[in-house]
Amino acid sequence: MRLGALVGLAALASSIGVGGLTRAVARLDNAQWLRSAELQLAETLRATPPGQRVVIMGRIDPVDQPVDRARGFALYFGEYYSTDSTWEWDYTIAPPFTVLLEDGPTEVLNGCRDAHGGWSIATPAYNDDCYKLLHLPVTEYNGDGNDRYRGFKPGDPVLVFGVAQAGGMVASAVSGGDLEEYADTVASNAWTRMAIGALWVTIAIGLWLRIAFLMRAQLRLYSTGTGVRTPPERSARRVG
Repeated sequence: MRLGALVGLAALASSIGVGGLTRAVARLDNAQWLRSAELQLAETLRATPPGQRVVIMGRIDPVDQPVDRARGFALYFGEYYSTDSTWEWDYTIAPPFTVLLEDGPTEVLNGCRDAHGGWSIATPAYNDDCYKLLHLPVTEYNGDGNDRYRGFKPGDPVLVFGVAQAGGMVASAVSGGDLEEYADTVASNAWTRMAIGALWVTIAIGLWLRIAFLMRAQLRLYSTGTGVRTPPERSARRVG
């Protein structure tokens, strides 16, 4: 393999490895914060400065009208069974909603708004106002089983992560389960990413060492003159 190609591979492996390690460290910091975080009540949330990280645990208001009347979902996403025999994301419907806490209701103010102002998005990338749906407790299928719907229904317990805001909070993620379980999942995923990042860094180090070895070998050849190509001697022209 040419030296230039090796340099490209080494640079790519370095970028993937360092990026993976950086994200893993951020996830570990997040897991540590989650383990020490206190669940906010409605009263304390109202007194929290806007922009401060918060987490609440409660139930989706059972009197809220479901956005999906056929199946009764309040927040959910749809998936379809692809030709690759895997479930593929299709769309997300995640509007603002009310969470009932121990001491009263609070509002999740943001949602997954589409380009037309509706609350359904059909692109894989979450927009700035969207929150992620995690550890979904309910899964239902259509009649032929080729489409499924996963999400939360009115009355379901939820963890909501985000930042305080006047009138409620801006959510970054809505999850099932409890806080300790969620923190353990985040930490486990972080350690997995750490191991993958370390593997890529190890590969990068091996490639850079190989590049250094090849460069030293080439320098030795040129320093002894064996690596310098000399032009062939030209035959003298005969003068008649």
